Amino acid sequence: MQVERAHVEGSRLAIAAGVLGLVVALGYLVIIYDEAERTSGRVAVVFLFILAVSALALAGGSAFTRSARMTAIVLGAATGGLLTAGVLGIFSIGLPLLIAGVLSAAAWGRSVSSVRPVPVGVPILSTVAAIASGAVLILGIVLT
Repeated sequence: MQVERAHVEGSRLAIAAGVLGLVVALGYLVIIYDEAERTSGRVAVVFLFILAVSALALAGGSAFTRSARMTAIVLGAATGGLLTAGVLGIFSIGLPLLIAGVLSAAAWGRSVSSVRPVPVGVPILSTVAAIASGAVLILGIVLT
């Protein structure tokens, strides 16, 4: 059962998380260029990952995700990615990413709790998306 809705609960929080993530990604790029670390593959992985999960948070808070199922999955992935990046980068760019992750988690919770009945499988699918998102970053760092 797919539930359509015009207003996404927690959309402002998700958009704030996405914007904060984009600001951090751009700040990270500036820091990397100042330190002449541009040639590292790990830098590209982290930058692109932060950009991607920030875009997911923005998409989850916008009208692009029309179904409750897709909104929950997208916000779950954004939350997992932002929180993982925040923990891994806590000594440099991590704190704002943790804040963005908490904002995204609040939006995720509001979006799921605003829909009754909760579509079948949404809690599990969105949790798997959160875990998989964090695993992608860790895998990318390990491989570079």
